[in-house]
Amino acid sequence: MKKNDKPVEKKEDKKNDEKEATVIYKPAKVKKEKKEKKEKKAKGEKKKHPKLKMFFKVLLVMIILSVVIVGGILGAIVYRCIWGDWAISKDELTVKFENSTMYDKDGNVVAVLTGNENREIISKDEMSPYIPKAFISIEDERFEEHNGVDWKRTLGAFMTFMTHSGESSFGGSTITQQVVKNVTGESDDSALAGAMRKIKEIVRAYEVENMLSKDEILELYLNLIPLGGGGSNIYGVQMASRYYFNKDAKDVTVAEAAYIAGITSAPNRYNPFSEIDRKETIDKKVRTVLGKMKELGKINEEEYETRNERSRRRIKICKR
Repeated sequence: MKKNDKPVEKKEDKKNDEKEATVIYKPAKVKKEKKEKKEKKAKGEKKKHPKLKMFFKVLLVMIILSVVIVGGILGAIVYRCIWGDWAISKDELTVKFENSTMYDKDGNVVAVLTGNENREIISKDEMSPYIPKAFISIEDERFEEHNGVDWKRTLGAFMTFMTHSGESSFGGSTITQQVVKNVTGESDDSALAGAMRKIKEIVRAYEVENMLSKDEILELYLNLIPLGGGGSNIYGVQMASRYYFNKDAKDVTVAEAAYIAGITSAPNRYNPFSEIDRKETIDKKVRTVLGKMKELGKINEEEYETRNERSRRRIKICKR
């Protein structure tokens, strides 16, 4: 080989050089594109984040203000109910009206004077044990457990009210709340006034539970409640037992107790002395109450079966 002769490049070497060039410059281009995309994304996020943060700040402030306002209102209501002009005292938790009985010199009853409320007050011990069991079962099954308000029942009644166009087949009031309503005489159910009455009733119910025992509340309730009687204005279970069954409350049977407890919501609808034949309506109500008593373990199977025809016949016998 001559000195001036140049070495001949092989084709394979040339191809390798081209591949190396490709390997060196292509990744650099991709990295540049990725970097540009990241920068654009970061700029976009910077623009969005301040508005988003501001939104959450405003939302948080509104929530805090709402909690403060609602808390203040509820606090004011609680204050008025417990210490203010809405408070309920132990002295108010009594039955204000009772029949007056006149006796002759030998101790014989001459007359019984009744007012707007035909009532005779008796203790819980003077009632058939079936009476409180029946009322608790159908009116307030968690009476022994709650502290004045049964929130499960209250929310259930509210949801039923909302989903049935303002109608509900059962109320959310506990026996304690019904005592408050009967003692205070407040019964406004219209719009805001009704809502305010309900709030007061709830707060007062907790106060009553702090002042009275469960037995005292139940006894007061069973002497307070209106139980029909048409023009006789029957109040309390003693007069109801005499009016419907011609016997004292201590002597009523399980079916009779179920009847008295069952008519609480609408006494006139279950009046056995009406010109309209209400036997089927009454029997259905008695079976409903007895079924609930059995479900809650207040009565056994044998006691549950002492209903239907016997209870209907007794109501018919006492018809005036």
